[in-house]
Amino acid sequence: MHSNPDLSIAESAVHTKQNFEWANTMRAWATIAVIGLHTASHVFFQYKDIPYGAWLWANAYDGLARFCVPVFVMLSGALLLSKDYELKDFLKKRLSRIVFPLIFWSLAYNLFTILQNHSEQHQWMNWIATLKLIYYNLRDGSAYHLWYVYMIIGLYLFVPVIRVWVKNADEKQILYFLAVWLLVLLLNQPLLRKFRPAVDFTYFTGYLGYFVLGYYLSVKKFQSRRIISFSIAGFVIGNLITFFGTIYLTGKSGEPIQYFYENMTINILLVSVSFFMFFKNVVLRKTRFSTLCINFLNRYSYGIYLIHVLFLMLLPEYKISGESIHPSIGIPVVVLICLTLSSLTVYLVNKIPVVGKYISG
Repeated sequence: MHSNPDLSIAESAVHTKQNFEWANTMRAWATIAVIGLHTASHVFFQYKDIPYGAWLWANAYDGLARFCVPVFVMLSGALLLSKDYELKDFLKKRLSRIVFPLIFWSLAYNLFTILQNHSEQHQWMNWIATLKLIYYNLRDGSAYHLWYVYMIIGLYLFVPVIRVWVKNADEKQILYFLAVWLLVLLLNQPLLRKFRPAVDFTYFTGYLGYFVLGYYLSVKKFQSRRIISFSIAGFVIGNLITFFGTIYLTGKSGEPIQYFYENMTINILLVSVSFFMFFKNVVLRKTRFSTLCINFLNRYSYGIYLIHVLFLMLLPEYKISGESIHPSIGIPVVVLICLTLSSLTVYLVNKIPVVGKYISG
């Protein structure tokens, strides 16, 4: 793993299972964070309906968890772009691991919606309306969090193409792409948008930047011994910007504003990169229990992501939500309950003979 500009970064990176233990830890924390994000968001949008102090806790938890999606994308880039595979095998094995669980859990969300409509209207939808509902939900996403899966499928389809470029690119070329992507990200911010020229930056926008960035950071060896300190500082500074920026915009508009939560803002980029670099470079002492937890969450993270919103929809029916008690305690409690139920369910589905491993995620 050297940064010799005469070699492509891909050629200088020899990854082993041991090398990627940091990725397992990162994915486990990102899995917990995404549940925290969706739990806190429900409370966050109750601005003015709950005490201001309670809302501040929701803002803190929500903002703190916003690294999860960029880190998920960066991990995908780190793991996928560092490997060689045949096009046919990649499309068959990688995409099927995403698509089959997506279809299964999407149908589960459709069933939940149909049952909910029946409960509210006291009558069943006719079969034409039911088929239309299922079709549109499968097309656009059967639950609000599934946008991520549709986005990542798009990135996966591009992997065989960009993998060839990454394999033959030297460090300067990859840094060039990342620099232009960062410039475009800056020019897309509200304060700088008026300075953006009429240039088509289509190929330097979106989550592809995080994808390539994750790969680059995974193979780049930084010599500075201060990288851990810089990572901690960046994580703290980025989250402070998120927290106080959200307070400012929300207070100014009189309604909850999520601008500083967006994945394409500088503060979330700073937090995500800092998080990634910290866990890649730090050596944490692990107990046997923590190792088992990390390995379990790493193994079932995709399935947990797919199903957790279903439990967040069901738990309020039993008076369990982030605001049931003070959010400072309520949000972590709901995260723990939802994580436990989601993990157990996915584990049990995985054990279904023949089909379990294909649909559990």
